[in-house]
Amino acid sequence: MAQGPGEVKTNPELERYRSFVKEKLEKLLPIFAAVSVGDLTPDVEVLRREDEFSGLYSGIKVMLEVIREKIADYEKLTTELKEKIGKETAEIKASEEKLRSLLEVPFVGLFQTSVKGKFIFANRALLKILDFDTLEQMRAANVIDLYKRPKDREFFLKNLREKGEVTLELDIITAKKRDKTVLTGAVIDGKKENISGVAIDITERKKLEWDLKVRLAEIERLNNMMVGRELEMVKLKTEIAALKQQMAAAPGRAKIPSKIVPHGEQTIAALLTKIEELEKLNIFLVGREIEMVRLKGENQRLKSELESKNHNDGKI
Repeated sequence: MAQGPGEVKTNPELERYRSFVKEKLEKLLPIFAAVSVGDLTPDVEVLRREDEFSGLYSGIKVMLEVIREKIADYEKLTTELKEKIGKETAEIKASEEKLRSLLEVPFVGLFQTSVKGKFIFANRALLKILDFDTLEQMRAANVIDLYKRPKDREFFLKNLREKGEVTLELDIITAKKRDKTVLTGAVIDGKKENISGVAIDITERKKLEWDLKVRLAEIERLNNMMVGRELEMVKLKTEIAALKQQMAAAPGRAKIPSKIVPHGEQTIAALLTKIEELEKLNIFLVGREIEMVRLKGENQRLKSELESKNHNDGKI
């Protein structure tokens, strides 16, 4: 076909070059498409023969390798961070569990208050000891109002300020108006503003101590009674033995002694240390009482017999 006036004649070399450029760029399009969605697996094949695209292909290949290395480093760092965070989280949880177990000892109340008596912190055990239903209810109260004797609070604070710490048995009136005794140990901070400590309900222990004192006093009373009876029994036995000797030595001429001096005293076991021994002691006393009655009866019988014989002999 003939070329018309003004028309530019097509250059075959230019067309081939355009096709060449298009082909080279089209090979890169799938790679860029994959990279744009985060897929870095495609690789760039470096041209064996160097041309104007060799540098571009090599540059893209190096760029992808650098990106892959960076991503691998970030993934490794992320994994290490996750492991570290997981380990630290586990340690924190373990510490929290340990702290919680320490804070929630069933019978040990933990607290922190201000010097003015406002509750700052308390565990569940302290709520139970002081008869509060909730922590909010406790925080609305003042520890000063729980003291049975206001002077105890003054003594408590005085010792804290002077020594920095204190351990006391305190009588309190709980939120439900119940009388209790608590063993309290506390320390005061450096600024003399807040008090931290522990409290243990020893009400039952104090009651048991009192009951023990009462029962030990009863044991001591019975023990003293038994000692007196033992001494009387020794005296009776000595008198009976003397009467028997007189009867055996001179029947019909024996004379009732005006006074029999006991040869010694029989001691008893030390004061019983166990309350359970009280019942045994009572049984023992009953047995000794029966023995004493028997000895008194025998003593009276021998006296009567001697009096009768002396009367018959005209020696009385």
